[in-house]
Amino acid sequence: KKGVQGRIIKEKEDAIFMGEKSIAFINLGKKDGIKRGQIYTIVEEQIIKLGKKDTTSELVPFGSFIILEPKNTTSSVLIIKAEKQISKGTRFISPVM
Repeated sequence: KKGVQGRIIKEKEDAIFMGEKSIAFINLGKKDGIKRGQIYTIVEEQIIKLGKKDTTSELVPFGSFIILEPKNTTSSVLIIKAEKQISKGTRFISPVM
């Protein structure tokens, strides 16, 4: 689904960090249009200095997950790619095509 943005809220076993094959939960569900089998991109925001005072930011992808079971307001996911550790609160977005 296009335009989706959210956060990973916890790992299934309450681990501090997650990686490939971890099961986690996100803060979006059926009411947000989330469906089983959808894939989303895990991102981090990087701040880029443009000058002494000017900055900008960009979202840099470093992993992905697939929706396992959407509930009304949350969903369980399986992390299928992680180039580094993922922590609670990490952002995700719709895949960029």
